[in-house]
Amino acid sequence: MLSFNGNKMITTSGGGALITNNEEEWREIMMYVTQYRESYPYYQHEKIGYNYRMSNICAGIGRGQMTVANDHIAHHKHVQQMYEELLAEVPGIHVHSQLKSNLNFDLR
Repeated sequence: MLSFNGNKMITTSGGGALITNNEEEWREIMMYVTQYRESYPYYQHEKIGYNYRMSNICAGIGRGQMTVANDHIAHHKHVQQMYEELLAEVPGIHVHSQLKSNLNFDLR
């Protein structure tokens, strides 16, 4: 699950995304997020669903921010390293370490 709330490195002003490789789960999830509307020529809802779809505008904002994702990640890694170095000798202070990863978004 991904969060795109306003306090994240990549934001769409709110919302998120769910990733699954299970097609059956995906179909069920899509029914819930599209108000559980059945495939009839009229509106029929056999279960309670919700309108959780991201608008095209918000998705476009998120896509645009993906072009600078690597820069954002590099900046956050730099700030983390500064905290670790500057606070290393301060008694009683422990800086939570982030997992080291080589994330890189290739958007070609």
